[in-house]
Amino acid sequence: MQIAELVATEFFEQGDKERRELNIEPIDLMNREKRDKIPSMQVSFIDAICIQLYETLAGMSEYCSPLLEGCQKNRQHWKRLAEECEKGLGNGLV
Repeated sequence: MQIAELVATEFFEQGDKERRELNIEPIDLMNREKRDKIPSMQVSFIDAICIQLYETLAGMSEYCSPLLEGCQKNRQHWKRLAEECEKGLGNGLV
């Protein structure tokens, strides 16, 4: 979670710069005003990229199975945060 917070902070700073210097609306991932969407974006990223990657690796080597299990646990965590945000119980990430 700590790494995700650092990445989000960097993205938000980039979004702030785009808004300030280029006068454009940043994409949701870099938009500080939409930080409550980060958990659901993380779930989508895990579903679209990570799970498939780790399933393939685990299929190639049993030594990669812990990577898949870790990814699935990570997804559960982000899903729980996304549900809290949807219910108004959380505020995203940072």
